[in-house]
Amino acid sequence: MKKTFVLDTNVILFDALAPLKFRDNDVLICITVLEEIDKFKRDMSEVGRNARQFSRFLDDLRKKGSLLEGVSLSKEGGRLFVDLAKEEYEHLSRRRLMGDLADQIMLEVTLRLMKQKKGEIIFLSKDTNLRVRADTLGICAEDFEPERLDIEALYSGVGELMVRGQVIDKFFQERRLDFKDEFKAKPNQFVV
Repeated sequence: MKKTFVLDTNVILFDALAPLKFRDNDVLICITVLEEIDKFKRDMSEVGRNARQFSRFLDDLRKKGSLLEGVSLSKEGGRLFVDLAKEEYEHLSRRRLMGDLADQIMLEVTLRLMKQKKGEIIFLSKDTNLRVRADTLGICAEDFEPERLDIEALYSGVGELMVRGQVIDKFFQERRLDFKDEFKAKPNQFVV
């Protein structure tokens, strides 16, 4: 099932090319994220570099089509959208809010998407408290961890080789086997 990931500003500042990590799923960037990123572009740290890189990345995407309607990110079908959050700006500007306005707008946009769209909507943020706030609103919120590894997909260092009984007998006699054609072993690999 196709998912839509709504990215918090801190995800982009952590990894400028984060939108490319979602394969065939959609990525939504709220206009408030662009406004916040703009504040970091002059910073000479890693955060500033990521802000500038993301701005260039979006500019390149903009040349391919409308960011409001969605621009293709991958051959698999993932797209990136920029949401203007007009309703949320108007609604929230009339209320006095506790907390950051940009954060609240991102949460409100995510809630609107949940009401409008079919499919799973996931809010990604590096901010623990914002994820807790999202959770209290019924929003599926997760930490952005691009380096998360699937342990099952890692090389275990063990290979399996089916052999006849004669080969096992030879191994016990000679204490070695020559696998030239049957098995391409890696250095220090164990064989079962």
